[in-house]
Amino acid sequence: ARFDPVDVDGKRECKAHLQIELDFPERTDVPLVVALGQDGSRDGLDLLAKCASEILRNDVQLLVIVEGVASESLASVFTELQTRWPDRLQFRSDVSTKLLHSAIAGADLALLSSPNASTAERALIAQRYGVVPIARNAGAFAEAIVDCDAKLSTGTGLLFDDASADSVLAGARRGIAAFATGDEFAVLRSRIMRVDATWDRSARQYERLYTPAKAPAE
Repeated sequence: ARFDPVDVDGKRECKAHLQIELDFPERTDVPLVVALGQDGSRDGLDLLAKCASEILRNDVQLLVIVEGVASESLASVFTELQTRWPDRLQFRSDVSTKLLHSAIAGADLALLSSPNASTAERALIAQRYGVVPIARNAGAFAEAIVDCDAKLSTGTGLLFDDASADSVLAGARRGIAAFATGDEFAVLRSRIMRVDATWDRSARQYERLYTPAKAPAE
């Protein structure tokens, strides 16, 4: 379903479709968080595995996606948690492009732990689709995301400090609390959907920079 910063009805339809696809209860009042990464410590999924049980004690729906084949150790952790909380956690690995697109279209929050360029691009895509990124304040994330203030009146995402399970947990809890604000979260969602991350913006900035330099001297 189509949606934009003004009319987000289609976003709600995408969320409902994703919840049905994942066998989650179809609810609008619960934050749907997608955690994206590849297997391995560099993507932070190992940190998420350490704190996921604490995250799931909140009223939340968490979709963990490994873009590739998950290791046996990582898969066992999330599979066990899915068995305990099937209405709050679903784990998928080696997923299709279709599920990735559905996840971004339907999610409210995106948990992204690895500050590399490719994952930072995911943050920009998430913003375009009204998904508030939760990420570590390092590397490409520090350049792509402006941390929100306490009232969510400024910023384009939620940043946490370091590569630790406690920081990932704090970031997730902050995202869940932001969603619970209702109207403030809706304003944040609308604002991040308007973020211009295209090359058109960069081209205009380069033009403003170089036009005076190439002007003929009088």
